[in-house]
Amino acid sequence: MLKLIYAETALHLQFLSADLVDWVERQRRSAAKTGEFLSVSSGRATMLLPTKLCEVADLAYYLDRERVENVTVCHCDRDHLEISFNGYWLTGVNSDNVDTVDGIFITELSNRVEAYLLQLQYAAKAELN
Repeated sequence: MLKLIYAETALHLQFLSADLVDWVERQRRSAAKTGEFLSVSSGRATMLLPTKLCEVADLAYYLDRERVENVTVCHCDRDHLEISFNGYWLTGVNSDNVDTVDGIFITELSNRVEAYLLQLQYAAKAELN
């Protein structure tokens, strides 16, 4: 399972070996114990990668070969690819401050595809430094 965390300055991609359904249920129980409400809704999320790291055709071929159907790849602009995932948004609302909403996105792909995307994300971060 991949967890995408959108921060003000960057996207954080994390691999989790847990089952998606079990992990979501643990998060719900944890939120309930702290007085928060956790909402789970299906949706899409995207990440950008520099085209220097991978071409659209190469990544699309790899995803097709791995029989991944819930990911799309397209050019965002001349220098970046946009990778879009189907998955679930988990958003939490603190009962003390209903104006504060935090969220993460999770998706489940094959382990090989998740590892490959994680590797591309690490390479993208290294290129920025």
